[in-house]
Amino acid sequence: MNVEPNAAEGAGEAVLYQGRLHWTIFVRPVMLACLALLLLTSDNLIVGIIVLPIALAFWVMALTANSNSAQLITAERVRLSHGRIYRHRVEIPLAQIDRVKLKQDTMGRMLGYGTLIVESSRGDHASCANLSDPSEFQRQLEVAAGLAE
Repeated sequence: MNVEPNAAEGAGEAVLYQGRLHWTIFVRPVMLACLALLLLTSDNLIVGIIVLPIALAFWVMALTANSNSAQLITAERVRLSHGRIYRHRVEIPLAQIDRVKLKQDTMGRMLGYGTLIVESSRGDHASCANLSDPSEFQRQLEVAAGLAE
């Protein structure tokens, strides 16, 4: 799925934990595809033809986001990256991590996804939205960084 773990292992770093995006990133494309199919089979053929490429675009964006994101905890750092055309990658050494925050709404708690925010002593902030099982990622990161109580 992701290329990033191999890059970390090639640099001599052991990957302690790898996160992934939650399946809910595909909800919007599925709903749009269902709407397009419903419109194509009804009297609204023109609207269905318009909605179909929009649904396809949302599928491409969700698949690209899923395949081009990496959430890694290595023996030396945490690495959060996403994006295909504009690559956004933040690496924070474990020794410099001050705080790990988790944001989850009610739906996120029920379905098991949320946003993880990592703050460093240098003032860097890294976040990852739609992370699957963010509390486990938070726990693993706190243990690796020595923040666990």
